[in-house]
Formats: sequence, structure tokens, C-alpha cells
Amino acid sequence: MKFSIALAFFPFFVTSTQAVKCGKWYSNDCLGKTAVRYDQDYTNNLVEQNPNWAALEGYWKKQMLVFDANFEPVKPLIFNPVDLRKAQGLPYEKSNYPGFVNYTFSGSRLTETVFEIFPPARESFCNQTDLEPGDLLVLENGTCGETGKTLLMILINMPVAP
Repeated sequence: MKFSIALAFFPFFVTSTQAVKCGKWYSNDCLGKTAVRYDQDYTNNLVEQNPNWAALEGYWKKQMLVFDANFEPVKPLIFNPVDLRKAQGLPYEKSNYPGFVNYTFSGSRLTETVFEIFPPARESFCNQTDLEPGDLLVLENGTCGETGKTLLMILINMPVAP
């Protein structure tokens, strides 16, 4: 606000604008001299920058325990590919299931490969009778209560800040 008022009184002094050059007696050192992110000899390889990334890299087994907002185990949900209101979940047990994860680093990029194994739904879920057209109690050619589901997700080239 004050700056615009000054321009109104002294418009003939402002002819152009320029940034102050770094590294002069009246300014700070240039960032290229002090920050490693501008150093061309500094590696962008996260594993070389910090050994914690190297400890994360590799194959991991996981056991997922999933709860809803009320801290109750998540239950299987009817899946309906036609009705988007019912396309939010999977018709398999998700409260306790195993999985595998592989973390791979390439420079400053992380690739995460996730393989999850959902057990079949319980019999009480499979015995529902109030189904609407298109409702699925199992995906593909499975049998509810007998067939589980494997899910493979690959998240490639996720940038990671050092």
C-alpha cells in the first residue's frame, strides 16, 4: 500500500526494475555457493545422501489391520460397477490381511510395488439376500466365502524430498 502511494508521488523515478545481484558487498552470498541443491557435483541419489533410505529399500512383508472411523474392523462391502454409490469398496475381508511391498530407489525417485492378499468374505456377508441388480459379492469368477483376491499396485517415479 505504501509502495503504491510512493509511486503516485514519484512516478518519474521508476523506469525499470532489477533484482539485486547476489554475492556483492551489499547482498547475501549466491545460493549456488552455499546450498547443495545447486551444486552440480552433489549427488541426487537419495540412498547416497542418507543411509535411512538404503535401510528402507528392498522387499518387505506387511500385515494390515484396517479400522473405520469408529475403530471397528473394516467389513467387506458390496461392489457394484454400475452404481457408483456402491463402487467404493471391495467384497473381501480387509480388517486383517497380509501383503508384500518392494521399495526401489533410482536417484531421487521411488518406485513402490505393493502386492496385497485379501482373504474371502465371511459367510454372513455372502448370505445377503437384499441385493440390487449389478451388486457383486465377489469380483471376477470367484466364489463368495471361498475365493479371496490379490491386488497389485505399482507406484512409479514418486519424487521424494531428501
